[in-house]
Amino acid sequence: GTGSGKTSLVNLIPRFYEATGGSVRVFGRDVRELDPEALRARIGIVPQKAELFRGTVRSNLLWGTADGQADDARLWAALETAQAADFIRAKQGGLDAPVEQKGRNFSGGQKQRLTIARALVLRHWISPPMPLCARHCGHCRAIRLYSSFPSAPPPSTPAI
Repeated sequence: GTGSGKTSLVNLIPRFYEATGGSVRVFGRDVRELDPEALRARIGIVPQKAELFRGTVRSNLLWGTADGQADDARLWAALETAQAADFIRAKQGGLDAPVEQKGRNFSGGQKQRLTIARALVLRHWISPPMPLCARHCGHCRAIRLYSSFPSAPPPSTPAI
């Protein structure tokens, strides 16, 4: 709930704050042992308010990639994991289907899943809080979404 420390806890991971007791670990390593800039570069963000931009599904998924490039297989894999592939396949144009400003042509749950897919395209390991995801995706869909994440992230990719 409000004021329970979720934001403070999340801010400990990229070392925006230092822990005053104990340690914060990513894959068993104390974050104080890691270079802060390198650590922050490996963290994907799924904001509470899902933001989409005018363009296409593809351009929204590629937003934030270093070179603005990813092959279709990578995009579809992210959409599958985020449980967004079915509704994108149903849209005329698929990956090239239009996205209106602020994603007005998508429901709240669809926007949230596309935002998760965008973070997955960046190849960061993201695990948004279950209540946040359930708020937009529905509790049953949130459980399916979590169970679709691989049980172990790829090597050298911190799990957040």
